[in-house]
Amino acid sequence: MLQTTFLWLALPALAFADGADSSPAVTIDAAMIRLIDQVEVPARDNGMLVGVMAREGLIVKEGELLGKIDDTQPKIALQKTEHELQIATRKAESKVAIQAAIKSREVAESDLSRSVEARKKFKESVSEAEIDSLRLKAEKAALEVQQAEEEQEIAGITRRVKQDEVETARAILEQRLVLAPWPGMVVQVHKRRGDWMQTGDKVVRLVRLDLLRVEGYVLPADLPRTEVGAPVRFIASAGLQPGQVPAAGSPEYRGKIVFVSPELDPVNAQIRVYAEIENPEFQLRPGQRGRLLIGGTAPEKVVEKTAKAVQAKK
Repeated sequence: MLQTTFLWLALPALAFADGADSSPAVTIDAAMIRLIDQVEVPARDNGMLVGVMAREGLIVKEGELLGKIDDTQPKIALQKTEHELQIATRKAESKVAIQAAIKSREVAESDLSRSVEARKKFKESVSEAEIDSLRLKAEKAALEVQQAEEEQEIAGITRRVKQDEVETARAILEQRLVLAPWPGMVVQVHKRRGDWMQTGDKVVRLVRLDLLRVEGYVLPADLPRTEVGAPVRFIASAGLQPGQVPAAGSPEYRGKIVFVSPELDPVNAQIRVYAEIENPEFQLRPGQRGRLLIGGTAPEKVVEKTAKAVQAKK
């Protein structure tokens, strides 16, 4: 009995020895959840709205299609540039012109060589004028090889230009799509199918719910434990009274401090802090209140560690 009593009296020391942070958490009892990101998703081009996939309450992923503007002309333009790219690719990859020029040069050089040899043996067999004419043909054939090679290089450059034109046409076509910039929930649909859109017109309002901000105030004395990057735990329970222990099994949402105001609030003489918490299941809602714990160790973790220490000492 005395041994058990001694072990329970030694719980703080055991917890500290096990690596737990024995300092209490900074507690904010009236922290409020707010949105970090919200956006009026706009139309990126002019045209008639031919489809609206979004509806109020719809949960969307990043890049998900929310609406579509008529894309008939951009599609035709894309097909045209793709065909031009095919033609340019064929020209850039074709070796026929170079091979034909090389063959012509070889024949011209062979004719010139035979004529020169024949004139050496029989001076009157080939005239000087004929030799000059054949030499001109050989030089011209060599230049035609160079010209064919340069034309193929130009064809390669033309192909790259056509590739850029295809990418531009695809970008123009994509501008007819209204896409979600990040994951969230559609809370308002401004336009309907058949509406005429101008660039910048609002189509839907989207709020981000997977990452939320928690705002609260701390005393200046708590600043050393409330620095940017400090871990936080948020307990979503508006009914918690100051100092009240949360019910067992209350869900906790973890995050970190991202902002500590350099200013002291003139009304309450406290300092405003922001934390960002993850909300993967969208269970938390903007405007909801709860308790924010900054730093420290969760009580259940201390109990668990010290209980293990007690068992080990028995």
